[in-house]
Amino acid sequence: MKGLLLVVSMFFSLVAQRPDEMHRSQNLDFPFYADEVLIASSTLESDSTKLVFNASGDPLFFSREVFTEACETGECYPIRITLFWDFAGSFLGFSVPDAYPLTKTGHNEFSESDYFQLFTLLNHPNSKISKYTKKELVKVNLKNQEPTDAVSGATIKVGNEKLVSGAAFTCLTLWDIVNRNTENLHPENFVGVVSNQSSQEVYDEKLSNLKKLSAGELALQLKQDQDNKQLRKFEVQMQLVNQLDECSVLHSLIINNYLNREKYLYPEVNEVLKKNTKIVDCFLKMTHSM
Repeated sequence: MKGLLLVVSMFFSLVAQRPDEMHRSQNLDFPFYADEVLIASSTLESDSTKLVFNASGDPLFFSREVFTEACETGECYPIRITLFWDFAGSFLGFSVPDAYPLTKTGHNEFSESDYFQLFTLLNHPNSKISKYTKKELVKVNLKNQEPTDAVSGATIKVGNEKLVSGAAFTCLTLWDIVNRNTENLHPENFVGVVSNQSSQEVYDEKLSNLKKLSAGELALQLKQDQDNKQLRKFEVQMQLVNQLDECSVLHSLIINNYLNREKYLYPEVNEVLKKNTKIVDCFLKMTHSM
């Protein structure tokens, strides 16, 4: 963690030196963060991504407004959605505008279960959907003897995963953006800082009190632990979820997402995640279901 803490210290000093490239905003639209924030735009002209900080300058998450077509036939409404990634560049969540809900075949609006299914898919970076184009999804339907149009009401299965019924193209479009279009999600594109490895000794100390970690530190640490297979351990998973009640909504969501990316989630851990009201309320706010 020493390397990580050094990076964050450097990060904060650079933020303080570049107030002209950031603006302060009171934004209550974030489903997992409602306090005053600082927003920095990417230094890359072709990138509309924003990096969001709390009022003290601690990095929180990346944000990107998306307006795109889901299909080329004109049968689908365009997608309007805000996508979020954590500070380590992993999927965090989304926010759907009240006026532009996601729709499926027949312009029917997504249900709450549809949104949850979409969230689950987007939080799966190794999904087998990565192997398919839109045309190939239609072929999958043909093999399954389903209607040949991938925007029809039929549910398409890719491996063991089900796409949202009647919204396969929307699923693929958003999965591509979330998991493939992430090359610009690097802090150095905003403040010139890169992350380093942290020491196991300091990590063990921080793990016992997650409140000491900022949202940015937590994401960087969990991404590192995901890569080095630390998150597979029962004791690590339990130590994380046992602190959820004391964590912020944003911290809870970050922990939830990383644990649910693991190939195996212990039943005891899964039960705690399912019962955590902060995570449930956060998801409902993403879809404006509350």
